[in-house]
Amino acid sequence: MRVILRILGLIALLTTGCEGEFVPDPLDPQLPRYSEKGHNTAGALINGKIWRAVYRTGFLSQPSGTLSLWADTTTQKIFLTLEGNEGYDSSFIAPVHIEFVLDNTDNQLQRIESLKGKKFVLDGQPHFAQLTDLYMENASCKSSDGQLYIKNVKRTHQTEASYQISGTFGFTIDTDSCGLTRVQYGRFDYQIEGGLILSRIN
Repeated sequence: MRVILRILGLIALLTTGCEGEFVPDPLDPQLPRYSEKGHNTAGALINGKIWRAVYRTGFLSQPSGTLSLWADTTTQKIFLTLEGNEGYDSSFIAPVHIEFVLDNTDNQLQRIESLKGKKFVLDGQPHFAQLTDLYMENASCKSSDGQLYIKNVKRTHQTEASYQISGTFGFTIDTDSCGLTRVQYGRFDYQIEGGLILSRIN
């Protein structure tokens, strides 16, 4: 059921434009350099192993390496998902995704512009991060601490709802059932379409 909800949610805001451009960080070339140019790329280290989400399109396949941003108005939560397509853990049925679940009970996050400059503590009270795949395996393994910093949201077209969204993140999952996972040096930079976060998922 969650797979269906995820697909419906993608209607709200999606990566658009050109294929992702991976520009290596000069201090650690495994990671993409932090940028605010809409490179359609994300990267991090998960337990010291490289993880990337680099936007790609295929002739007969669905795009991969996307960023999706949508709202569930029933639970009043915002979901920001980076759909990884490179590295980290080949034991997953599908590539590892990093998903941030942000509480919106005060309705302060209804417009994408309201996310600019926001820092979210990812300790589960009330925001958290999780590692998932398409089938939502390990979705119960939620972060115990960390931060998502949406540093930049910039409108790139005056007549169309196109935006660049960039930021950084890091978090730890540490539970008896899930074990210890550290996500470090995360950064993302995407060009997306959409204005208001309006999806209603029932």
